[in-house]
Amino acid sequence: PKLEEMIQSIDTIHQSYAKALLVDRKTLRDAQAQNDVIRAEETLRDAYLTDTRPLIGYVRSSMGLEPDALEAYRKSGYQKKIEKERGGRKKGGDGYA
Repeated sequence: PKLEEMIQSIDTIHQSYAKALLVDRKTLRDAQAQNDVIRAEETLRDAYLTDTRPLIGYVRSSMGLEPDALEAYRKSGYQKKIEKERGGRKKGGDGYA
């Protein structure tokens, strides 16, 4: 369903943004100044490989939201409600796969 795809995309953006915030900027700047490509890459990889899902779940919870947006949407029953109102989903052509 389209809404699930959008929620998943937004979650991916949140994770990417959180990872960008985790980059050790001082270490990266120093590595760049010394032309140390390996250390610069490792600094970026350290942030990129961090699992930010627990952090995002914590932030969502602190905002009074469910930690997992996609799971909350699925549990809400909203998709079934709109399918019923609209006479069901059309088949094919509306997703990525």
